Amino acid sequence: MSTESKVQSCEPTKRRGRPVGAGIDPAKRQKIMEGAHRVFHDFGFDTASMQQIAQTAGVSKGTLYVYFANKEDLFEALVDSQRELMFGDLKKVAETAPTLEQGLLDYGMLFTRKVLSDNGITAQRVLLGVVDRQPELGLQFYERGPARGHKLLQTLLDRFNKLEACDIADTGLAAYQFAELCLAQNYRQRLFGWQPEATSEDDISKVVNAAVSLFMKAYAFVRPETGIKTATE
Repeated sequence: MSTESKVQSCEPTKRRGRPVGAGIDPAKRQKIMEGAHRVFHDFGFDTASMQQIAQTAGVSKGTLYVYFANKEDLFEALVDSQRELMFGDLKKVAETAPTLEQGLLDYGMLFTRKVLSDNGITAQRVLLGVVDRQPELGLQFYERGPARGHKLLQTLLDRFNKLEACDIADTGLAAYQFAELCLAQNYRQRLFGWQPEATSEDDISKVVNAAVSLFMKAYAFVRPETGIKTATE
């Protein structure tokens, strides 16, 4: 499969972890995932062990394997659980935003909060540390996260292209451009630890609003007879 084909396959794949059924306690599963998050954050993926996770979660190692087949399975389930609520909100924005400008603002805030959150940064750091040795983890992370989010943003742009609220020849490229604009200034500072504390809501809002303004100036369609941007009607 080519890289392009892999990236386009961005619908959520089968949820990781043992299925909930007889003998499976959702509360205990959540406790294990919370313990795993602490261990991955403190030690990184390579150094973390199932024994450490079991001890931190307060369960036996045998119990841990009832819920998760291995460390990779647990990490993927942890990441999946943290992104599902965000994707539900992003899908609603993509399909129901009343204007392009409002849709971009809502999408940008949701997306940027998640990427810059402590959980989001921890997951990305873990993946960057292991992707050379375990490329399948990186591929799965990208397909279930960034590629899926990109597709939803492209859906938003395609919708307003059809409504003649904007004039975008390549909505796929434009979606990448807008996402990068939203992460300007803060993303690399957070990822590499230069900005150790979570980015404030005011700082996120400042960057996202600037991204929306720049994007609208580049792509929003102006009716020649009125000079009015249809995206903000």
